[in-house]
Amino acid sequence: MSTSAQSTRGRKPKYSSQEERRQARNARDRGKYQQRQLINRTTAFQNVFQAAPGPVPNLQNPIQLNDDFPPAYPQDPMQEGEDAGVQDIDDLGPDVDESEVGKLAVRLADQLIQFHGCCRDCHEHSNREHVDEHELHRGLQTFLDESEDEALSSCPDVLGSNQIAPHDDDLAGSMTAAQKRWVFSGIHPDDPEEAPAHICIQEGDMPCQTAQVTFDVDSITGFCPSLGVARGGIRWNFMQMPVSDLQSGLHLARRRVQFFDSHGHFHSVRRSVHEIPHYTLGRLIGFEDVSLYLLFPRLYREGQQSSRLLDDDFQTWMDQVLLPAIYRHHDSSQVQHYPSSYHHGKYNSTARGVEGRCRKVDALPREQLIMHFVPPDQLHAV
Repeated sequence: MSTSAQSTRGRKPKYSSQEERRQARNARDRGKYQQRQLINRTTAFQNVFQAAPGPVPNLQNPIQLNDDFPPAYPQDPMQEGEDAGVQDIDDLGPDVDESEVGKLAVRLADQLIQFHGCCRDCHEHSNREHVDEHELHRGLQTFLDESEDEALSSCPDVLGSNQIAPHDDDLAGSMTAAQKRWVFSGIHPDDPEEAPAHICIQEGDMPCQTAQVTFDVDSITGFCPSLGVARGGIRWNFMQMPVSDLQSGLHLARRRVQFFDSHGHFHSVRRSVHEIPHYTLGRLIGFEDVSLYLLFPRLYREGQQSSRLLDDDFQTWMDQVLLPAIYRHHDSSQVQHYPSSYHHGKYNSTARGVEGRCRKVDALPREQLIMHFVPPDQLHAV
C-alpha cells in the first residue's frame, strides 16, 4: 500500500516589487484577523443566545417615570431651514397671551431701573455670624501698629523701596524664625500656646456711598423709514466699500430675504443683517459715529461669500434709482459736484491709483472712497 502527499499551497507567488509583496502580506494578515474575529463572535453568540433561559424578570412594579422628565425627542416636528426657531414679534399668532408680553416688559424695566444685588438681610445675617464666631476683632492696621516695635522692628520694607534689594542685604536673615512665625502665623514668641490673633478685614473697611443705577449706552441701532433723519445732512459714499464695516447682526431680529436657487426654486428665509446684501450710504453730519446702511433683501444670492452688492446691481441702483432722485430734488449748484453716473464715479475713485502707477511713485490704494456732502433740506423727498 502506497501513499502520496500533495502540497495544498500551490506554486509560490511571484511579485514584481517589494511594495506589491508588502501589500499582499498585509491582505493575508487582514483576512486571517477577520476570520478569527468571526469565529470569536460566533462563539460568543452561541454561548449567550443558545444557553439555558434565565429567570423571567418581575414586571409587577415597572419603573415609573416622573412627569417632569424631559422627552428624549422633540414633540414638535423639525422645522426646515436655518431659520427654524427664529420668529419675529410680528409673526406671533393669536395663541400668544398679551398679558404675558406685558409681564415681560415690566420685568425688563424692573431689571434696568431697580438694584438687584444682595439683600440687606443677607449682609446683616452674615455680620451676626461673624461677630458670634470671634470675640476680639482687630483690624490689619491695628495689628501692624501693635507689632511694629517687636515683630516688625527688623522686617525689611521691600514694597516701600525704590530699587531692587541687592544680595548683600540678606533679607532672609534679617528676621528670626520666631519673628517670621509671629508675622505670618500670629503665634507670639513669648506664648506659643496662645491662640493666634484674629485679624478682621471688615474692621478696616471704609463706609462707601449708596449704590446708584446708571446707564451706559454702547450703541444705538434702528430702522429709519426715510433719509430725513439726517437733520444735518449726509456725508455720502458714492462707491461701495471694498470690505463692509457691518460685521455682525447687531443683536437685531433676522430679516426675511427672497432668492431663487440654482434649480429655479423660490425661497424665503431669514438672515442676519450683516448677511443681507447692503451698501454703506454714508455718515450723519454732526453725528459722525452713526452710519447709514441700505439693505437689499431681494438681492440675496444662494451661497454668497460676501454681502457686497454685485457691480451690475450697484450700477443699476446708482444710475436708475439714487442719482435720478438726488438730481430731481436738489439744485444744479449742488449736484454739479456729484458724479453724473456710476462709471463717472468709478473713474474718479480709481484715477489717483492709476496715475500713481504710471509715475511709479509710492503705492496708493487702487480705489479711493470719495465722499460728497448731501444737504438735509430735500433728503426726506429723496
